[in-house]
Amino acid sequence: MLTINESADAAEVQAALGLGENHREWTEALERTPVGAPGVEFPAGQHLTSLLTQLKAPAADQAEIAEAADKATEPGTPWRWLLVRTVAALRATMGLDTPMPARPALTDHGPTGRWLTLLACLAVVPDVRALHATMEVDLLAPSGCDGRESAPTRSAPTTG
Repeated sequence: MLTINESADAAEVQAALGLGENHREWTEALERTPVGAPGVEFPAGQHLTSLLTQLKAPAADQAEIAEAADKATEPGTPWRWLLVRTVAALRATMGLDTPMPARPALTDHGPTGRWLTLLACLAVVPDVRALHATMEVDLLAPSGCDGRESAPTRSAPTTG
């Protein structure tokens, strides 16, 4: 795996991963994203497996996702540069009525590229839970990450 300096810029990351011109705007936006406090903790091992199971990720994909997570979180790699900044971008817009900028597909860049966005989303699960707690959102949806049973739902009243 290629290594890069932590202070690498978007052009260096693009070159290291062989990303095309269609990735330039996205990587440059990530380069401008502040990555300050707090640090990012990436789910790994049993914690990653537990999250993937709770999210009902197909068992056939879980090993590939775990492998992608290992590569994407390795310090000094261009994948980690992208992942840390993608997490920072998610955190920066969390709770705002602002859509995230579109990210070009990375599916041609193997499992790590294919699962990068999922890995970023898994890394912000604690942030989402904290935000929901402050907003008093009850996460009882059947596909929620908290593993609890779903709450009964109400049907719309019928007229007639």
